[in-house]
Amino acid sequence: MMKKYTMFFLIIMLALTMAAAASAEPGPGYGEFFDNPEWPDQGPENIYIPTEDGLPIRIHSDYQNNTDACASCHATHTAIGSSLLQWTDVNTACMACHDGTVTITYDVMSGKIAETDERTSGGLFDGLGDSASSHAVRSGMNIGAAPGGAGSGADGNAWGDEFNCSSCHTPHGIGGNARILHPNPNRVNSEKTVTVDRNNAPQIGEEAPKWFEANLDGKYYYLLPDYALRGYGYNFLIADASTGEAIPMADYTLKVEPVTQNTVVIWEGVDEEEEYNAPARLTLTYTPSVRVTMDIDGWMTADETVEYVSGINDFCGACHTDYNAASGSHKEKVGTYSQAYRHPVGQLSAFNWEIPEGTGLKFETAGGRQIACLTCHVAHGTDEDYWGDTLGGLDYFAEAVANESLFEFSGELFSSSLKRLPNMSACEACHQMGPANYGYESIALAFNERNKANFDRDELFGAEFVGASRCGDCHTQTYNDQKNHLHTLKSRPAGDVPEWQPGGEWREAFPEDGIPLNKDTSFMLQAEDVEVVFGSKWKIRFGIRASEAWELGARWTVADPENPTDEELEGIIFGDYQYNTGIRGFEWTEHGIPDSGNYTSGSTWERNCIGCHTTGFDLAAFEANPTVMPIDPDTGDRNYIADWGVTCEACHGPGELHAADPARDNIVNPARLTVLQQNDACGACHARGFGLKDGSGRNDPIPVAMLPGDRLTNYVDIHTERLHPNSGIGTHHRMQWQELLGLSNMAHGEAGSPERDAQRAYVADVTNYSTKSKVVSCNTCHDSHGVAGYGQNSQTRPMSQLKMDYEQTCAACHGTAPNIEQAMPYAVRSAVQYDIRTHIFDRDRLIDGIDNIDFNIYPTEPK
Repeated sequence: MMKKYTMFFLIIMLALTMAAAASAEPGPGYGEFFDNPEWPDQGPENIYIPTEDGLPIRIHSDYQNNTDACASCHATHTAIGSSLLQWTDVNTACMACHDGTVTITYDVMSGKIAETDERTSGGLFDGLGDSASSHAVRSGMNIGAAPGGAGSGADGNAWGDEFNCSSCHTPHGIGGNARILHPNPNRVNSEKTVTVDRNNAPQIGEEAPKWFEANLDGKYYYLLPDYALRGYGYNFLIADASTGEAIPMADYTLKVEPVTQNTVVIWEGVDEEEEYNAPARLTLTYTPSVRVTMDIDGWMTADETVEYVSGINDFCGACHTDYNAASGSHKEKVGTYSQAYRHPVGQLSAFNWEIPEGTGLKFETAGGRQIACLTCHVAHGTDEDYWGDTLGGLDYFAEAVANESLFEFSGELFSSSLKRLPNMSACEACHQMGPANYGYESIALAFNERNKANFDRDELFGAEFVGASRCGDCHTQTYNDQKNHLHTLKSRPAGDVPEWQPGGEWREAFPEDGIPLNKDTSFMLQAEDVEVVFGSKWKIRFGIRASEAWELGARWTVADPENPTDEELEGIIFGDYQYNTGIRGFEWTEHGIPDSGNYTSGSTWERNCIGCHTTGFDLAAFEANPTVMPIDPDTGDRNYIADWGVTCEACHGPGELHAADPARDNIVNPARLTVLQQNDACGACHARGFGLKDGSGRNDPIPVAMLPGDRLTNYVDIHTERLHPNSGIGTHHRMQWQELLGLSNMAHGEAGSPERDAQRAYVADVTNYSTKSKVVSCNTCHDSHGVAGYGQNSQTRPMSQLKMDYEQTCAACHGTAPNIEQAMPYAVRSAVQYDIRTHIFDRDRLIDGIDNIDFNIYPTEPK
């Protein structure tokens, strides 16, 4: 009964206010300004409700001096809600009209436009089914609970206020925003004071009247840097800046400057009686508005269209603060209240030329097609029926409609999150992976062709390496971040290993009697004799120059123990024990005494290891002077490497040309390589093989033979025989490339044999690679620069170098984190068996490997 009475009262009030309407024609649409040579008065845009006889009713704003519209919502002496509302709360008051019972306005509960069956652009609150989600205006939650916000218990702004309709809309239209959107959501803007000079407003266009000439018709103009809020709840004070004297409202008027949409104060400098000077400067105290503009055609009809022009992201970001992320936020963690990598908004769509027509996506149009919060989401809510009505007629979704799949696949488990398109359709519309993600490589290639550096490979390959410190001259923060990356720690002078770094305790743990040199059990290598430390997280091996070991008295089996040849004295040789640094417990492991030419023979490191443990190895320089240290420890001269460890140029190519003249076309940017190219660049060190195809016997493709971006199988003879036969999991470290690509065990045969040729063809054929490897690269999960620092800082052990912790990393794509012990068990050997997680990413293969005793799963976390 109360509802019926209220509706009758509202209709009577609306009828009475018709007589107060100033015009028989509706005013301009939201986001538009009056099309005449005069500026519009500052104030709310006129909001009208059309009636059957064509006379508009002005509601929510711009009231006439004899209006009775206030009584539609308020009661002076008999209110039952705060702010003199006739309803108990704000939401109930709004729903008195907007729940569909008043058919001449928007029905936000069902998402319908007035008496039509057409859907609103903002969606609906009263969604049905598992796919439904809505903005939680009826939840009783505080604004601080907004995802990306400060938290439900936060102080300041309006974080502690209850979230309701008036959190996003201002019922009196203050601020002039489209859809009467709140001009200061979450009280994100505070009162400010500015000083402005007269006549400082810019002229608008060559054809515009010269309104800005001093004393034009006795008027002076003061342009503010904002749209200043004025009206209920907001102070607006003007004073003469020189005297501090307040200026009465009667002395000025406010207008909206059409280009900047900022407030202009107009001083009536001359009256009828006498002329007097306007102040040269004014001091104004006001609260700036958060401006939102839209172009709406066919307002409140079945033909209504909405174009978002500007301001959406700042408006939504007032509460979802951390989600209003700028360009580059997908590469660097951002956020005021929580740190994460986020999809950027407010930038031009990178796939501007690729998005098919009719996808249902909406973009901000100011300055081009920009990604906005409402590109992917609706403001009020969504459900299956809404998707069907708004997307069902689009050719883009014809197949989904035919398959009756316009619903949230995981709706019972996860929210549809107010998405404008179901599931991840918005992602697909831009990125176009295609069925089974087969489209990824083609769209990535198209993107790369437009954006990547098309460098001259031969010119870059012949350039010099300059060292990471040179890169740090410009990329200072990245250079500092990567200093403690596991890559950078792959080899280090023994004196450059602080105790807090992985393996930093090696001196304390070094056997008191030393360790035997690899082919000379009579010589014990002491800790103080060690010149180079190789490795970090899993194991450490210790090296000394063969020439230095000879000077210290080592005598290994050579043709003439007293007269070694230059070749026998070249390079760095290893101690016979390695130190396992703690993944399965700190321990020393004896490798045994090898014969000449075995894994630990005299110059093995420079012959097989150096390319993946240093940066910029110069083979010719080493062969010309093989008995010196790679970098002179006293002078810093680079004898035959650019850096210890794997640093910038290992992944970006030689930096000589780029350092001299920074440009896209003289350096490799792995971010602009395809997924296959990115994986191949990592595979140069993370794919075990027979060696280079050039017959040199070397096993360090970068930088000896290839650059990042080159096809790995063109240079390296990769084998698969060391993959477990059932699961395809690697038996040794440096096989992540084979695992990720989903390769299978295959006999390799001798060089030149049909078996070897068949294996080469198999490994090089991308159609044999797993679908995952065409979508996911090493860089998808791992942080190449050490910026994220998960498990890493100046006092802790660097661990997996993920961009985020493992739960966040997995959940970024999968929605939730799987059990990592099941998805990526410890199944591979580095220092000891089962100390590396597999990267097979294939549950069927994992189960097959376990069932067939391919491997065991280590039951506990590493130390």
